[in-house]
Amino acid sequence: MPLWIKGLKVNEKQNIIFSWSQLKACFNDLNGKILYRYKKLTTYEDYITDLIVSEKYKYFVTSTFSGSVIVWKLQRKKEMIHSFNAHTKSVTSLQEIPDQPTLFLSASNDNTIRIFSLDKFTELYSFILPAGVTNINLLSEKIFAFFYNDQIKIGKLHHLALSFHSSNIEVKQIKKMFRNSDQKEKNTADTVMTLFSDNSVHLQSSDRVDSKMISTIYPPPTAKNVVFLGYCMNLDRIFLMLVSGTICVYRINQAETAILEKMLQSNMIKDAIGKVLNQNITSICFAATIPPKFDVDIYNEASLSNAKVMNEKY
Repeated sequence: MPLWIKGLKVNEKQNIIFSWSQLKACFNDLNGKILYRYKKLTTYEDYITDLIVSEKYKYFVTSTFSGSVIVWKLQRKKEMIHSFNAHTKSVTSLQEIPDQPTLFLSASNDNTIRIFSLDKFTELYSFILPAGVTNINLLSEKIFAFFYNDQIKIGKLHHLALSFHSSNIEVKQIKKMFRNSDQKEKNTADTVMTLFSDNSVHLQSSDRVDSKMISTIYPPPTAKNVVFLGYCMNLDRIFLMLVSGTICVYRINQAETAILEKMLQSNMIKDAIGKVLNQNITSICFAATIPPKFDVDIYNEASLSNAKVMNEKY
C-alpha cells in the first residue's frame, strides 16, 4: 500500500482492497497480497481524490483535484484507456451503479453530478445543483451528502438532483410503449414513457398494483430540448428527437436499462437513393410498410379530383 494513504476501499464481492495516495494506487486481495501497484497516475498539483473499480470491464477509475476523471486498465502494466474532462473543478467523489455496470457517477465542486458511460466513453447526463454546494459525497447511486450554508445535508438523485429544495418538474409527453402487436391491438401497454421538461425520460410499469420505475433515460448533455419521444416495436428501440433535428436512438438491455446506441444528425440520414437530407427533421413516424424504392405520386382526394378534371378537359 502507498506510504501515505489518502483513501481506502474494500470490495468483498471482488475480494479486493484498493488504496491510493496523491500519485499512486495499490490493489491487494483480502489476505493482504499485492495484486497491482501503480505509480505516477497524476502529478503532485493534480492529486487523486477518489477511485472505483469496474468489475465488468476490468478497469479502475481515478478522479483528480483539477476535475479529470481517468479510466485505467486493471492489469500489471499501467495503461490509460480514456479521460473525461467534463468537470471544471475538483472531483470529490465517484460511485458505481450496481444495476448498470456500464455506468458510473462523479460529483464535483462545479455543482454537478454527472453520469458517464464506460461502454461508449461519453457523458450521458449532468445533474445541476444550486450554487454554493460543496464537498459532494456520493453515498450510493441514489443518495449523496453535501455541505451548504455551514450545514451537512442529504440529497437524492431521481430525474433531478433533489436536495433541500422542492422542485415540480413539468411533464411534456406521455407515450404508451407497446412491446408487440397483440398489446397494440388491445391497447394494453405494460410500459409507459414520460418525457419531463428537463429532457429526462422515465420508463414505468403501467401495472396499477405495482407501478414500479423500470429505467430512466438521460439525453446527451448538449441536448437543449427534446421534441419527440417514441418507441419502435419492430426495432425494439426508443427514439428521442432534439430540437436541432438530431435523433438519439436507445436500446434496452436485459437489465431493462436504456443505453444510447447512436446519434443521427440530419446530414447523416439519406433517402432511398442515398441522397442526404438538406433540411432539418421536424417529425418522426414509424411505418408498418416498406417505403417504395422510387418516388411515386401521392394518391389522395385532391390528386384524384385533379386527374378527373384533366381527363374531362382533354
